[in-house]
This record gives sequence, structure tokens and C-alpha cells, in this order.
Amino acid sequence: MTAIAGVICCDNKSLEQFNFEGLFNYIKVFGKDNQSDIFWSDGYFVRALLSITPEDRFDHQPLIDTDTEQLVLFDGRLDNRSELGELLDINFTELAQLSDSEIALKAVLRWDSLAPSYFIGSFAIACWQPQKKRLWLARDLLGIRPLYWTCKESQIAFSSSAKSLLLFNETVPIIDEKRLYEQLCLLQNDGQESFFIGISRVEPGHVIDFINGILVSNNPHHSLDNTPLTYFDNDEDYVEELDKILRQIMKDQLRSAYPISTQLSSGFDSTIVTYYASRELEIKNERITAYTAVPRPGYEISLPIGLHSDEFQIASLVAEHLGNVDHIKVDVQEQDWFDSIEKVNALLDVPFLNSSNVMWFNEINQQTATSGSRVLLKGSLGNLTLSYKGSNIFYYLLKSGQFLKYIKEALAWKKSGTKPIKILSLSFLPFIPERLHFFLKILFKSNDNLIESYSLINPDFLKRQAVKYKKFNRHLASDLRINSIIKSDLSAYYLYANSMGIEMRDPTADLRLIKFCLSIPEDQFCRKKNSRWLAKRLLARTLPESIDLTKSRGLQQVDFVEHLSRSLPKVYILIDKLKKNTAVKASLALDVLENNCKLHEDEIIKKNGDSIKNIVTSFKISRAISIGAFMTQYFVK
Repeated sequence: MTAIAGVICCDNKSLEQFNFEGLFNYIKVFGKDNQSDIFWSDGYFVRALLSITPEDRFDHQPLIDTDTEQLVLFDGRLDNRSELGELLDINFTELAQLSDSEIALKAVLRWDSLAPSYFIGSFAIACWQPQKKRLWLARDLLGIRPLYWTCKESQIAFSSSAKSLLLFNETVPIIDEKRLYEQLCLLQNDGQESFFIGISRVEPGHVIDFINGILVSNNPHHSLDNTPLTYFDNDEDYVEELDKILRQIMKDQLRSAYPISTQLSSGFDSTIVTYYASRELEIKNERITAYTAVPRPGYEISLPIGLHSDEFQIASLVAEHLGNVDHIKVDVQEQDWFDSIEKVNALLDVPFLNSSNVMWFNEINQQTATSGSRVLLKGSLGNLTLSYKGSNIFYYLLKSGQFLKYIKEALAWKKSGTKPIKILSLSFLPFIPERLHFFLKILFKSNDNLIESYSLINPDFLKRQAVKYKKFNRHLASDLRINSIIKSDLSAYYLYANSMGIEMRDPTADLRLIKFCLSIPEDQFCRKKNSRWLAKRLLARTLPESIDLTKSRGLQQVDFVEHLSRSLPKVYILIDKLKKNTAVKASLALDVLENNCKLHEDEIIKKNGDSIKNIVTSFKISRAISIGAFMTQYFVK
């Protein structure tokens, strides 16, 4: 992986005084193996390399083509190198000695800003063409690699890190309320806004074009809308094709000069990812290390049927079955949760969202790096691809005119105990136009109650922003799945992992898998209320019947209540600080936050701290504290 940055002057004058050393020092944190910078054609460009793949040894960016006078900076990994080699007439011998950045340059020379539409992988790219005074920037469809930009008069700057661009603006950071609202409400990221006013992000899957320092176009290079459906002769053919795609994806994503590691929970996605990685490495007589987060030894809690607190037992059965997996428990009892949040916030460009998991996130990354591995496999997007539930089954059957199948599916749901009103809601709400759906939310105030159940957002801030941006959580929207795929933007976490010396990879976020899963009928994911049906059939082919992942779901960091309790003295100090911060007071319900902390403390004293209600409250507190700590660190009072 490669962190990149640049500052360009577009008015034929020399670059104004700028903290180039500061920019270089900030970027080099994310690429410990090799750093380089260059002044070239009215611009300053930085690259910091974290060497991962065998071909990274050939990387020598920034790349300049003297014939066409253009410079390219490339951050990322190309998973379709062979395909690109054929399209670009690169023979096998030459291809083996080219870094991904050099292939990207050849693609740019052939297709210019259309090049990203040919790429499969995780990438961000910048191309400066001084003769035209043109700069274009692009990111992959999933936005796994970050890229931000800002303008000032005739100068434009871009970077993998939004915070590094604060050096360019020379002003005190001001929070962007829209992005804060989206974060507090767990909404998808819409638009170009970053968390900092004046600093914009390149949207996932987009190419943006600047001429003379002015943004002239912002267009998608990939689209998932209107993906045509693919029909096979029988149900088993879908599983066969999925197996074939996963095998190819794993061959491409296991390209590494270092050992491979994986996160392994007791869930579908991490199990499938670990299985296919293990099988591919077994061919090479190589092993894989799997990390599973566990609660404190001896921690016990009574959970509702369908949930379990310790994922290691089921995960260990998977590891033992595979044979070439070294399985490691990740215990974070010695870590301080509050200190972990502050550590992560120091480099993240957004508040850590699922902040109750920050300790094992850090610990797994650290253990991966310490072991000598530099690749950590995940299955973060699996809920929308591999193990998608088929949530729109009724909408799909009605829209496609399959009324008999609709009746059979509805009867199966009703027989299993689902209320008819629920079936009707799932059937017809997705047909409601977005604007009407928005006003119905306001009329019945349903969204206010929903959001306040998991977020400590200031109610006045919620109402003001919801009306301003006309955005609410729309859990039943027909386009929610695609929106969730392309607008999640987890790039800040991937970049942070680079600072720890590793690259996180998610095979469930591969473009080929996404397109396949969007192209197959909804009833392949849900059949007679048997949700995640595609993943279940795949697992039945890969694991013995004795390993059943369908009976119960793991609850991560179930002992977080204890970590929060130990951090409460620091939390109360922070809350006092938050009360003096105007921006925080306007957006967070600080009185409710403080009361929740006191109630949490009372429950711990009463030894009821491990109740489900208190666990949910502790998660809500942790999100608010993460956001508040981020804001006070970077935004003025």
C-alpha cells in the first residue's frame, strides 16, 4: 500500500510557502518501507510505500512519463493484473517485473481518466498533466483507499489523509455538520464532504477532474445500478458459480511477499474467507494464522437464545477442520479502552465508529504485524454479498410478477410466527417514493425514536439536520443494499492499519463478487424464510455437518461493560471538557450521556452490569465518547 499526496500551483507561479516537510512527515507514517518526494512542473508530490506484494520491490514512484509529460501517483493493489496485461499488450515476463503502479501508468497512457474503469482492486490514483493544467483523481468503487483534496486560490492539494491537508488551509479545523450528522445516525456517506470544512473527499467509484485548479467534472467510473439478473438452470448452479468466483478472488488477493493472517469469528463471512484462503495456501504448502477475539477468561453472561458470547469454540472447530490454520485467542484485558480511542483518533480522519471493538481491532492488527505477517483478511462486506439475508424478497417477487412464489413465501413467514403487518411492510414500503417516505418518517416521528435508541444525538440537532438534508435511515428502501455497498467508505480504517504495518483485505468486497451477488435473483438468498440461503448452501459444501454456524450468532466484545467501567473516571473528565465545546454541545445530548454513564455505574455496583440492556447502553455510550473525543481533539470551542 502507498500513501500519496501532492500540492500543485496552476497559475504559472512558483509554489507559495508551504509546510512541505510537515506533509512529508505526516504521509510517511503510513508507508514505513520507502518514502520519496519530488518537485516537478509546478507541483510537489509525496509517496510512502508499505511493501506487501512481491512486485512492490519494483515500485519507484512518483512515476513520470517524459514523452507525454504527466505524473502518476498510485496507491493500492490491482487484482486483475493478468487481464490488464492482455489489454495493454504486456507479455508475461514483463508483467512479472512491473509494480501495480507501473501497470496503472500504462493504463493511464492508454485510456487517460477512463483507466480506473478497467481496474479491479483497491486503489486511489492521481494524475497531473501540467501542459493542460489538468489534475484528475479517482478511487475504487468501494472506497477502500482514501483520497482527499482542497483548493486555495490557484493551488490545489490532495492526500490520502484529510488531516494532512489541514497544513494547507492554515486555519483552525471546523467540523462539517452534515458528516457529523451522518456519523451520529449511522447513515451512508453522501457527497464530497469530509469531517473538515474545506477538505473534500473523492467519492468512491468516482473520477474528478480539475482544470486550472477548478473542479470541472465529477463522474462515476463504475455503477452498480440496473445490474442485469443472471438466471441458471437450477439452484445449485448459483453455488457452483459462487465457488468458482471465490477461488479466483482468493488467488488474486493472496498475492503477498509475507505470511497471511485472517480474522476468524463464528460467523458466515469470516469462516468462508478463512476457508478459501486456507485451501489456496494449502496448495502452496503454506499456513495461515487466524485471530479470534474472546471475552475475559471466566466471563459469563446469560444471553437470549440465538446469541453466544465466546466465538472461539466454534471458530476453533473450523480451524481444526482446515488443518493448516494456527488459531490464536485475542484477549484485550490489559488494554485501556479510553486510551485506545485516543490513540486511534490521533490518525483516523473520522471518529472510530464501532468504538467498543477498538481494543481487539488494535490488538489483532498489532499481533499480525508482530508475527511477520502484513496481510489481514476480513469479511466486513459479507452481509451485503456472501451472506446477504435476502431482505427484499417480498419486494423482488412482487416487482417481478412472481405472485405465486410471493404467496408461498408469505405463508412460510406467517407459519414461522411473522405478523402479517410485518410482511405487508416488507412488501410495499420499498415501493414508496423517497420523498413520501421522508415525510411519513417526520409525520409519525418513527425515525426520531429509532435513532435515539442507538445514538446520543442532540434531538434539536437531529431535527434540524434531517430537514436540512432530507435524510433518514431507510431500512426498507429497495436501493439500500447498493447504497450500503458503495457508500460505507471504511478507507480511514484501512489507512490506519497501514500505520501499524499491515494491509487489511476484504475478499467479500471484491468487485467481481459484488456484481455476481447483485445479479442473481433475491430468492437465492432467501427461500421460505430461510435467510442467508446462498451462504448456508456454500458452507454445507465446505464444512462438515458437525460445524453448524446457523444456530447462534456471536456478540462481539460482550465484556465491554467492564472496560467502560474502568474508563469512567477518564470519561467523566472528557464529558466536562465536552460541555465547554460549543460544537459538541450542539450535536451530542451530553446530559443524557452523563446520565447513561451514571446508570451504567449503578448497574455495575448492583452487579447487573452484564445485562443485555446495559451492554447495549455501553455500546451507545462508547460511540458518543468516540465522536466527542474526536471533536475536542480537532475542533475549536
